[in-house]
Amino acid sequence: MMLRPVRFHFDNVCLKTPLLCGPYKVIQFGDLAAEAGFTCPSHIQTVHEISYIVSGKGVFSVNGIQYPVLAGDVILNRFGDDHEIVSDLKDPIRYFYLGFTFLPDSPEPAIPELIELFESSSCVKASGSGIRDLFVRLFGDYIANDSLTIPSMTAGIHQILITICRSCRHVHRQSYFTNETGKKRLFLDMVNYIDNNCRKMDALQSLSKQFGYSYSTLSELFTKMMGQTLKEYYTEQRFARAATCLTDGMRVTEVACYLGYRSIHSFSRAFSQHFSISPREYQKNPANAVIKKEK
Repeated sequence: MMLRPVRFHFDNVCLKTPLLCGPYKVIQFGDLAAEAGFTCPSHIQTVHEISYIVSGKGVFSVNGIQYPVLAGDVILNRFGDDHEIVSDLKDPIRYFYLGFTFLPDSPEPAIPELIELFESSSCVKASGSGIRDLFVRLFGDYIANDSLTIPSMTAGIHQILITICRSCRHVHRQSYFTNETGKKRLFLDMVNYIDNNCRKMDALQSLSKQFGYSYSTLSELFTKMMGQTLKEYYTEQRFARAATCLTDGMRVTEVACYLGYRSIHSFSRAFSQHFSISPREYQKNPANAVIKKEK
């Protein structure tokens, strides 16, 4: 099958010698960055496949139904599905993918809910909070090619599938603290919500709708419990995410898109104000960064 045209393609095909990762037989995985005019022609899936949109936009067609996609979206293609991809002409797509089947006779049985996700669930499009990092680790584990590669890849695939399964069920990750009530629980839930959603939050005022309290009430509680303002914490988390993306090898334009900036210039300016060096300088030597505290 011809894929045309692409900027780069980190493709790993394991048809002859599949990777046996616990209950999964991994057939293909990789990272594809398209150019304008990219198409992946219609074809029938011979494996289950997960596609995670890293940046750009396009349309995934599954069994004749079109699903417009943006950065952060996940598309599921099941064995036997008719599948096609068309990239946007102005904002070409980049996506990670994983093709696999379940091993019914594996000593480590697959989690029933994950099998159901691919064999009986109707979910095709989901959100992918946290999945990008899991894919990057999966690629790194494969490249490491040591005694820990297979167990680490197995754990990574588990996490990717569980995250998608919860998204399809509209189950949001709860705070990792337990047995907390009242104001402290509300504060912890705010921290957890910002940690998981900081890159796609349009404004901090959206917390009011999420938690049912006025922004001033939430802000006052957060400052009292954390010792810093909501804005300071939110900004720290967004730029920490940006720094991680840059050290993982993402292009500056991709990080700007990932965090929702309208232009690379506005992102670079904000990043430079926060770290005292530009994004490109940070990629070369993160040790030179000096975080500026907001006044």
